[in-house]
Amino acid sequence: MEEETVLRIPQEVTRFVDTYWPLSPILQTIKEAVERKAQTEELIKLHEEYEAYLERKHGTEVLKRYHELCRAQLDCPNEETYKRIFGYTIASGLSEEQPSNTALRTRKTLESFLTLLSSAGPDLTVVDLGVGDGKLCIGYSLGTENVREVWGIDYLPEAIERAEINLRALPSEQEQTARKKMHLLEGDYRYGGDLENKLKEKGFKGADLCLIAYPEELFSAAHSARWFLKPKGGIIVYFPIDDDESPQTMISYSLNPQANRFGLSFRLFDERTFFRGLKLLGLSG
Repeated sequence: MEEETVLRIPQEVTRFVDTYWPLSPILQTIKEAVERKAQTEELIKLHEEYEAYLERKHGTEVLKRYHELCRAQLDCPNEETYKRIFGYTIASGLSEEQPSNTALRTRKTLESFLTLLSSAGPDLTVVDLGVGDGKLCIGYSLGTENVREVWGIDYLPEAIERAEINLRALPSEQEQTARKKMHLLEGDYRYGGDLENKLKEKGFKGADLCLIAYPEELFSAAHSARWFLKPKGGIIVYFPIDDDESPQTMISYSLNPQANRFGLSFRLFDERTFFRGLKLLGLSG
């Protein structure tokens, strides 16, 4: 595997993200504490303050239900309990803020992908498999002129609804710009069904880049995503997971070796944890 370098985030990307996705004062404080590697006691105290902030903002019952679903998912970890908690956080609006480390990592993911897309060439079509609350999709459509279309797909109806809410919350001019580029579709890309027909009906002609977060299995995800791509399109599969001092892990690759214009071997984050996993699977040297 070739030597890779850490991605440098341009100032214009950072400025856009700071404007588009401003942090609450308490989340900004947590971000700064993590960056300077604060002591555990300070981080615990900040987490307690953050929970109090979320309770004031969203209400006691919302936080209570969220914690109930978390306990249920820990007691019985399966797709159904995961769908319940993920659907609830999206529907309630907690997904943008809870838990705090996930919110910060997702925001960092937007910075990194905008940097990648800004140098990948014009008129790009991007497919995001697992649109979540739509914050990333909307950010792709607004943060770089290189993106011509963004197709956001999710099997949870709550995700599509929340993405629409976040679109409507934009300033009028930004909303119009985003809607010219964005297409939101409910469907499960893992199991086929009528998703392909829905896309063709809406004029989908293939993607230059397909993004997949948290796939259950690497190669099945790649196989499922193949039909979304143009002949020289590429896939990025990423795992925003904290481990040791690694803020986020990511692996990227292409189904076509000619897709070098995306820099698909570029290290977007510290990938040590994921490469350890690849070695266990016998997939890297």
